[in-house]
Amino acid sequence: MSGGHNMNAPRTPRAPSNEGGTSPLGSRSGIFRHFAARSLKLNRTRSIVSIIGIALSCALITAIFTSVVTLYGGLLKAEIVTDGTWQVELVNVPEDELDTVHADTRVEESYDRISYGDALMPKSFEGYWGRYLSVQEWPTADAVGDLKPLPTIPEGRAPEAADEIVLDLDLKGMTVENGRQLYDALPSTVKDADAPRASWDGALEIGSTIELALGQRMFVDAESGTEIPCLYDESLYTTTTDKGDVISEYLADIEPARTYKVVGFYAPKNAQAMDVWGYSLPGYLGFVSSSDLPVRQTSVYLTTNLTSRAAIDKFIVDYTGLDHALFNGGNRGDLENMTVTGQTVAYSHDSLLRYQGMTDDRSIWGTLYTLAAILSTVVIVASISLIYSSFAIAVSERTRQFGLLSSLGASKRQLRRTVYAEALMLAGIGIPIGLAVGLAGTFVVFNVAGEGIGMLIDQEAFADTGLTSITVNPIVLAVCALLALVTVLVSAAIPAWRASRVSAVDAIRASRDVRLTRRERRGIRGMGRAARTGAHAHPIARTLDGLRLRMGGVPALLSHRNLTRASSKARVAVASLAVSVALIIISGGISHYLGFLTQVVDSGGGDIEVNLSRMLTDEETTADGVAAIDQAYRELGGAKTATGNGYMIMSSLFASFDAGMIDYDELSSQSDQYDMPDRGQTADGTVYAPTSALFVDEDSWREILEANGLDEARYDDPDSPVAVALNGTQSNDGRRYSVRDLFEGTGSARIFTNISTVEDTSLVEVGVEDGAPIVRYEGYGSGDEARYDEDGNPIFRNVTRPLEEVLLDSYDLPVGAIVKTFPDSIKSYASIWPTLVLPVSALPALAADTEDVKTDVDTGSLAAPFAFHSAQGSYGNAMYAYLSYDAEDSRAAETEMNTMVASDLSGSEWYTTHLTNNAENVRTSRLMAETVQLFITCFILITSAIAVANVFNTLTNSIILRRREFAMLKSIGMGNRAFWRMIALECLSYAWRGLALGLALGGIVTFFIYQAMMMSFAGLDFVVPAGWVFAAVGVVVLVLAVSTIYALRKSSVRSIVQTLREDAI
Repeated sequence: MSGGHNMNAPRTPRAPSNEGGTSPLGSRSGIFRHFAARSLKLNRTRSIVSIIGIALSCALITAIFTSVVTLYGGLLKAEIVTDGTWQVELVNVPEDELDTVHADTRVEESYDRISYGDALMPKSFEGYWGRYLSVQEWPTADAVGDLKPLPTIPEGRAPEAADEIVLDLDLKGMTVENGRQLYDALPSTVKDADAPRASWDGALEIGSTIELALGQRMFVDAESGTEIPCLYDESLYTTTTDKGDVISEYLADIEPARTYKVVGFYAPKNAQAMDVWGYSLPGYLGFVSSSDLPVRQTSVYLTTNLTSRAAIDKFIVDYTGLDHALFNGGNRGDLENMTVTGQTVAYSHDSLLRYQGMTDDRSIWGTLYTLAAILSTVVIVASISLIYSSFAIAVSERTRQFGLLSSLGASKRQLRRTVYAEALMLAGIGIPIGLAVGLAGTFVVFNVAGEGIGMLIDQEAFADTGLTSITVNPIVLAVCALLALVTVLVSAAIPAWRASRVSAVDAIRASRDVRLTRRERRGIRGMGRAARTGAHAHPIARTLDGLRLRMGGVPALLSHRNLTRASSKARVAVASLAVSVALIIISGGISHYLGFLTQVVDSGGGDIEVNLSRMLTDEETTADGVAAIDQAYRELGGAKTATGNGYMIMSSLFASFDAGMIDYDELSSQSDQYDMPDRGQTADGTVYAPTSALFVDEDSWREILEANGLDEARYDDPDSPVAVALNGTQSNDGRRYSVRDLFEGTGSARIFTNISTVEDTSLVEVGVEDGAPIVRYEGYGSGDEARYDEDGNPIFRNVTRPLEEVLLDSYDLPVGAIVKTFPDSIKSYASIWPTLVLPVSALPALAADTEDVKTDVDTGSLAAPFAFHSAQGSYGNAMYAYLSYDAEDSRAAETEMNTMVASDLSGSEWYTTHLTNNAENVRTSRLMAETVQLFITCFILITSAIAVANVFNTLTNSIILRRREFAMLKSIGMGNRAFWRMIALECLSYAWRGLALGLALGGIVTFFIYQAMMMSFAGLDFVVPAGWVFAAVGVVVLVLAVSTIYALRKSSVRSIVQTLREDAI
């Protein structure tokens, strides 16, 4: 046998005798480990690429699961900040059992929440919510600990003496006559009709005295007739009849009235936080210090040392007799079936137990861990492709070495173990590196994006700190290492099996290295028959080969032949390139559309917006209300770093417009979305339509006049106001934002300032019917009249009256100009209706004829839009104002403004006051979007790196394995230039196919992202970001260039003769 010596083949010792049917090398297993280690050293590049692939795979798996564990830690912290550490609340615990509960060895911490009963609020508060004032013991920090978040006192102090009380901040400024009802007033049972109600003089303020008669809430079971005491936090019991809802509970066992001094008002920590002490009550909550009042109910908040949900349930059964808890007081179905009064029930803090791993509801756990499993599967599949390619090429390259080992008597099992030994050695280096890189990368990501991650979890809990620390769980790290090891072993399985299947003679001759497909074998047999019979090749194939020769010469023809023969390797390279390109395009698409979401959050108005409703007392005039709003605007503008942008008072009303003023087609174009009738125009062209009137502050009014070149003298008379019509307003139908131009000309608008009511109905609209203007009313029945049909559907009364019959007052308002340029104070204003703008000084003139009109719920703001006085005991129309501010530090300004609102704008005249921090909302939304983008980008970058490494590994090794082919081509006269052209054409084929498939796949996924966005936002354009496309092209070119240059330099080290001699054995 002649031939060259294989420089890669290790020296092997003399084979021992194969006695007993065992392998001659069986007693020298260390030889195979040495052989595996030496092979890895001799092929450093392939080994390094494999280690990088293993490390990347392990790092990404580690990052995914560590992120999930950290997010669960964040969710647990958020739940504790929001609602405390309590696990179980035992409600209505008998006094003689309290010591038993506290002494229970399963209980670690506990707090007794003592309820002294409820007092009936004044009659004006009687409704679905607000009927009672519950009185409980003030929770102190020493007593409560971390079990519940403590209420804060923005004004006043905590109660100290027995006759002192702290009330809900919503009660500040309330009077006995003007209570706040939720929805409508409700008829109630007559059992407590004579019960004393809470009373006080004037508006509730610090220092006010309030008289309360406390009792026990009771309800009557409809089936058994049993009287059952209500739990302290149960919602109001009502019974539905054909005439509407009726309160079906009453106050019993009422104590003599006591007088308390108001020393403070309590509220949650911030405006966005939920009142965890009073949110489930059927009314308001007040706190007193330790009192000699009789205790009505005691509830115990507690934590336990239990570690399973079954143990928690057993604990609950021991004290309640019920086999489960009522979640957070939300499901009280069992209460209706209780036949024993005074029974203890329990609420379990399921949200907390879920994050502690002690709940049967695994929906969130399942969601996050399923997502982690899916992402890990993607990583594992991509990694298997890379690592398998590395081992497959390594085995193919060393076929002769395995043949030599087989000829010396190595068993198939030993050959497989040799490949697995290499895999374990690579894993032993790559997995620890991957674990370290994964933890370090997760730490960096959470520190860079910790604030955004915290906002994603809970804006209240992480408003100041963010989620910047990671949770390292040894069990999770062990699972990640195991998954990475399984990935490596699976990747090495098929190459190990192939290494053990080759025969010694075939391996040494390398006859298994060239594997033709069935199609290729048929093609070769066809060419053989053609050669024997003198037939010619297919004319199309012959024509294509001729074109290749003419356009690219022999290198082009050889390139095509090589790609055809090595189709499997080409497919691996193309697929890896396509995956890389697609991931880059998808990342760009996500980034593009997440940016749009952030833009939508930005309203375009001020950094801080304050919406408030000002009600007038009987002594006040409209001018007084305007002055109060103006003063509030200036006081709030005094907050640190805040600067006023202006304000406006908004009114909704009905009006008619002269012919030619309104583009009626545009006005009615959105009828379907807004249920707007297409019958608001009379034969003479007069248009009847809902209208918005904006009364802006004087500075904003001057800005409008100057920006549009209008004469100030004409528009500055408050006694004879002239309006401007607003075009270019935003319209949002819930799907798209659009700009509307409703005005075509100027003229006169007739404002309907007072339309009479029809009994038991409310005004719905002013329209046109049979060519004449009419007013439509709608309402329920009253008294004994049924309000619901047999199926429980409401029965409406529809009433129509001619406009002139019910119109009591109107105002003819000149419209002098149409403007599209307006100040920041109204930039965020959106309306589909015609909008008129006037100075705020003009509002008293329009309200003059209705200054003495008293409104209520039935009258409504549409019937008398400028009548701001309410009927006795009722809430009617209010002055709705919008205040706009810019702020350098919006969070500090918000905090200071909230303090001002709590102390100065929370009286009975200020019906509602709501502050919105637009700048912070936009910042928060941007942070959350950027955080999501960061996680997605990190995942895509690492996955792309695995795919790129796969391309590098596949191309590099496939080119190195062709060195005999290259040597033969050079030996027959192919020059370097032609040789490089052949390689370049092959790479070009990889590039365009990978780009085409990747762009198509990335475009399809981006289109699905676009379709998902279109479900919530219309008017978007489908975009594949060009910058990301160029980045994908650059990655493909760079990877192919680096892989090819490295491989060619690696394979050109040896001489042509030496390389060719390796093929002769």
